[in-house]
Amino acid sequence: MRTPWFFTLLLTGPLGCLAQTAVFTDNFSHGSTLNGLSSPGGTPAASFTSYDIASTVPAATGPALASGNLRLTFDAPTTSGLLEAQARFTATPVVLETVGDYIGLTVVFTDTGGSLLTGGDNSYLYDGLYNSGGSLPVAGALNNGGLSATPGSPYATGHAANWSGYSGRFAVAFGGFQRTQRQVQNGPGTASANQDLVGNAETGASASAT
Repeated sequence: MRTPWFFTLLLTGPLGCLAQTAVFTDNFSHGSTLNGLSSPGGTPAASFTSYDIASTVPAATGPALASGNLRLTFDAPTTSGLLEAQARFTATPVVLETVGDYIGLTVVFTDTGGSLLTGGDNSYLYDGLYNSGGSLPVAGALNNGGLSATPGSPYATGHAANWSGYSGRFAVAFGGFQRTQRQVQNGPGTASANQDLVGNAETGASASAT
């Protein structure tokens, strides 16, 4: 499945003085990388960052990034798997100064294979927007099935486990969109699944696996 994405983050003011200010715009033509250590940069209209892949099943050869295209796919068909791209969009905090200020996330997504949301009740498309607190995602080590619920991972804490915000999912099965708060994963678990930003969002401050 070939999946083009286009990200835009907008800071928008209250209705009385509508104004949209782009914070981050990436069409994957300005230097973004996969599974690197790069901090976000560029300009608001031509931005770059590192998209770090985390998956529950092998995805070592699936993700690819080329000009105008971020492709996310597993190595082989699977009946149960989670694959996500994690990235910081700004090197400095975006401050909401006035009541009514908010941050909007716009993603242009194309399911060119036509099969992403045909898996029944458990087939979802997720997005999320978080406060990273300055922490970068794990770079590369969770790409090839490293997002595991098995205890004993060196990636149980830090990195994206510290992020808090909101995750959302869309599915044909329930005919709509659901939004869930994602809290810091700081419970007693020792599994790398604590790095998951979307699938385990409902676990809150209790770690995703013990």
